[in-house]
Amino acid sequence: MAVLKRAGTSLRFLWGGHREEICIRAWAETAQAFGSTLPRQLPTLSENGNSLAADYRDGTKANIPAAPLPVMTHCDLILGVNNNGPEIDLDITAPPTGVITWKPNLAIDLKVDLTEKNGRLRAWELEYIKGFQAPVALFDQTYNAGIPTVSQTSSIPVTALAINGTCPLAFKLAAWAHVRNGYSFLGSYPYYKEEIQAIAIEKCPSMAAPV
Repeated sequence: MAVLKRAGTSLRFLWGGHREEICIRAWAETAQAFGSTLPRQLPTLSENGNSLAADYRDGTKANIPAAPLPVMTHCDLILGVNNNGPEIDLDITAPPTGVITWKPNLAIDLKVDLTEKNGRLRAWELEYIKGFQAPVALFDQTYNAGIPTVSQTSSIPVTALAINGTCPLAFKLAAWAHVRNGYSFLGSYPYYKEEIQAIAIEKCPSMAAPV
């Protein structure tokens, strides 16, 4: 059994049960736009390196003869590229001013929606930042096989965030699509996206009634 394997920016050939891979074609492109195609012509050679000059079939003919097919001089490999960035949305229930009045048992209601058109969302994270403190993760998920659509609603008590008074607060939603350059995952726009929303919790001191 022969297997053609796309590995980064090269095409590799595996034969039978052998573990060794033979690179038969490499190219320079490391990133392609969504919807593009990469035609690659692969010559077929004998074990001595000579071209196999014979009938050529590209697989588009309706009538396919019985096996064995005639040997080919080359075959055309068409690689489709569908590199999409993630689509994300963060919605926080708050007044238009973004200022929420503190009260006992106050909770922040928020909703996150994330997707990638082909189900190839690799990772996402929601974190919060209080004032000038370091970010703290609330939710995160990573799955290299692809995360399906995420739609999650949460009600977070401010006491769980150690907030008991006036405090500026920001939430950051970030997501990464499963897109590689042949060496590593791409972590920049448009394959990485983030959304930040800032609110404030306001706790006013008690005031005496006017005389």
